[in-house]
Formats: sequence, structure tokens, C-alpha cells
Amino acid sequence: MNAKAVPRVVAAIDVGSAAVRMDIAEIGADGAVRLLDTLHRPSSLGRDSFTDGVISRETIESCVVILREFKAATEEYGPHVQIRAVGTSALREARNRDLFLDRAYIATGLVIEPIEEPEVHRYTYLALYQVLAGEPFLHRGNVLVVEVGGGGTKVLLIQNGFVTVSETFRLGSVRVREALEGDGEAEAHPVEALARQVDRMLDQVRRVFPVRRVPQMVAVIGDLPPLLIQALRRISGAREETDFASAVEASDFLRARALVELTETELVRRFQLTFQEAETAAPALMAYLRLAEAFRTRRVILARADLRLGLVFHMARGGGWSDHFREQVVRSALALGQKYAFDERHARHVTELALRLFDELAPSYRLTPRHRQLLQVAGLLHDIGTFVSARSHHKHSMYLVRSSELFGLTTADTELIALVVRYHRRSEPGPQHLEFARLDRPDRALVLVLAAILRAADALDRSHTQRIRITGCSAGDGVMAIGVEDVGDLSLERVALENKGALFETVFGLKPVLQPAILPPSR
Repeated sequence: MNAKAVPRVVAAIDVGSAAVRMDIAEIGADGAVRLLDTLHRPSSLGRDSFTDGVISRETIESCVVILREFKAATEEYGPHVQIRAVGTSALREARNRDLFLDRAYIATGLVIEPIEEPEVHRYTYLALYQVLAGEPFLHRGNVLVVEVGGGGTKVLLIQNGFVTVSETFRLGSVRVREALEGDGEAEAHPVEALARQVDRMLDQVRRVFPVRRVPQMVAVIGDLPPLLIQALRRISGAREETDFASAVEASDFLRARALVELTETELVRRFQLTFQEAETAAPALMAYLRLAEAFRTRRVILARADLRLGLVFHMARGGGWSDHFREQVVRSALALGQKYAFDERHARHVTELALRLFDELAPSYRLTPRHRQLLQVAGLLHDIGTFVSARSHHKHSMYLVRSSELFGLTTADTELIALVVRYHRRSEPGPQHLEFARLDRPDRALVLVLAAILRAADALDRSHTQRIRITGCSAGDGVMAIGVEDVGDLSLERVALENKGALFETVFGLKPVLQPAILPPSR
């Protein structure tokens, strides 16, 4: 008989631009999350990194003191607390980040992972989906999700339940304050100067986002100091409050402008903030207010659906991606393809063929669901380079993928996809290609495997008519017989497979050939 499952305790630490924060949570046997404690300590990490590009020794040591305090706080819950610590833009951009990471590890034993913006978006969305999954508005119409951090402002557009645009704008509360320092006019008229800085970001948002009116806006306010969050909820009359979210009419939310108009000294006195916190609070609030006005929002959700909560939910689920999240990644790839006017029917069909071949090969070659997702995205985007030019479009496709932000994928994932797209035709990967040569051996092997499959699949739709359907595959005697529905003359596809199948034969030791008959799947 199995022992009864007991709750476990986890902690998520965010080494951010303006503060170091930690959530400690209990995860029940049923996977339910209950916050036990939240710790919030201001830091000068962003001020150092964004101004000088280097984190000062004093700031490093102050962060070490905070991390030691946080580590001790987790030990009060027992010796087996699972801790996940991450760093965002200020840590990523610092030239001496490795020194910071090494010092933190030596002093505390904590491994801090600098994570890229797509990962931040992924965890933020995971938290949002868990917190607001039961809300009908999240699954229909347009919803704008905004999180103002110290180094940047993250904005997601959710349309009918799926993220269609995700962008990070390099204008966070710390960067705004740095831009205003030393400006005499800003000192004389601080609110107006702050509004001008925020409106610079707003202009960028308008250029990127395809909508002009968003009825619902989710303001992710977890990075604001706790007492200021309470004041924001009180002054705007927030209702329907739960552990993680509360709602307010936009007209009432705009009353929070009174908080922006307070001086830093007044913020410190009224809400027991430090001066560091007061410096960044007003820019963050101003950004939320201006975005709500600009997109003519009717209702604002004040939510604690932030990075740390996303990390907690990720640990609660034991890692991995849900089917819903996988679909989000696909939707993001399709949106990118549509941006570059791709042949969607061809892209979808090649992807379907590639995934069918992948599923046949996966058991024999240690291929995982993550690898399948990378192939799926590569299949959808393999021809987007034709938007630039049909000549060498595989190279153009690689550049477009590499320079795009695909929702939920890490920079490393995107690089692998870009290389698979690069090698879907023409020359094969080799040491003379620096991007490929820089990969470690497992990733080089993965690019070879996925590119070989994609080449074969692309050959099967050489006519761009989607007439080929795979019915099964059979491997033996150095041949991979690909059974397809009998559609008559297959000479075009056979020639294409002959021309593009060399990499498949090199990688798998099997020559791909077409067989116009229904074959049982290989076992």
C-alpha cells in the first residue's frame, strides 16, 4: 500500500532589477498551491547594471546578505525545501554576471539561472493561466497582460485564449528613473516628465500590437512593494479579491494617479517604502495607468501572476509542458508565419508529414516530446524566408526565426529551430558552419536528426499540393519504406526524395523510399 502523499514546500527566488524577492509555497498532494510567505528586499542591481554595465562589489555583497537571509527562511520549513532561483534583465546584461553568480553560489549554495525574456513570458503566462483559468474573459476576446519590471515591461496579447503577441520593451521602472536623473525640467515637473518617458514605451507598444481597444487588462503587480499593492487596491476600490487577483473598473483604477503624484518622500512615509522602492514605484504605476487609457480598457485585473508564482506552479507540476501550452507555442509559430505571408497549407502539411516520420523513429533514437515540439515549429517556419527572397530562402528563414521571439521558447530552443530550418535544403551541416559548430555534441546530433526528417517531409510535398499521406513505415535492410496512399504518379516526389534524402540516410543509416501501398506501422 502506498504511503499517503504529504504536502511539500518549495521556494522561488527572483533576483530582479530593483529587488530580490522570494515566495515560499506549500504544494498539496493534489497539486494545489498555497502561499506561505513572501519576502521582498530592495537592491541596486538594476541601477548598477543599466548605468555602468557592471554590478558593484557593494551591490554583490548586499545581494549575498539577502540571499543568505532567504536561504535561512526556507530552512525554517525543514531541510528538504526545493529552491529555484532565477535572475532577469539586470543580471543578464551585467558584464560581470559570472562573478555575481559564483559569489552567490559560494556564499549560499544557490544556483541562480539567468533566464531570457521568452522564459519569463512562459512562467508569467503559466501563473496567469493557473490563477485566472476559470475566468471566461481569458478565453474570449482580447486581453492585455502587462508586467512592469525594473529593466523592462512585458506585454502579452491574448486573443480568444491564446497568446498572439508577446514582447518585452526595454523601459522598466529603473531605466525610467535613470533616464530622468540630472534632468532639471524633470525635477521641476516630475509627473509630466515621467508621463513623457512612459509614453515613449507606449508608442512602441502601439506599433507592435495589432489592436486598438482591449476590454480587459491584467496588471501583474507582484513586483510592487506589498503595502503599495494594498494602497492601490484600496484607492481603486478593487473587489472580488482572491489570494492572487482582484478586479476593478478601469475608471476607478485611474484614481491611482493620486499615488503617482506623491513625492518619493511621501511614498516612503505613507507606505513604509525604502527610497529605492519609492523611486521605481511611480514609473511602474504610471505605465499601468497609461496603458489602460491608451487601449480604452473597461476592466482591470490586479493579479499576482508573476514570474515567481509561475516558477512555483512549474515546480508543483514537476516541470514539463501541458497540452495547452504546447498549443500556445504552435499558435505563436503560426502567427510568425502569417507575419511573413508563408504558404500555410504547405507548411502545415510538411509539418504533419515530418511529425509522422518523427513518431516512427522516436522509439529507436531517444527522441522526446520536446524534440517533437522543436520539429513542429521548424516545420511550420521552414519556408518563411521566401518573404525576403526565394533564392537562398533557407538562410533567410534561419535569420527571421533567430531574430523573432517565439512565445514560450528559450533562446537556445529558438537557435536549434533556426538551424533545423537552415538545413532543410541545400548544404548539410558541417564544421565550416560556425553556428552549428558552436553547439555541443547532443545539440549537433539533434539538429542533424530533425533536419534530416524535415528534408524528407519537404520532399514529399514537392508539388505544394498536399496530396501525399503517409500510411505507415517499415525499416529493414538499410531502407526506410514510407507507405503512402496511392495517388497515381509519384515520380516528382521520388526524384525530390532522392535529391533530399542523403542526410536522412547518413543520419539514420536508412535510405528513404516511397511505397504506394498501405503498410502497417513499424514496431
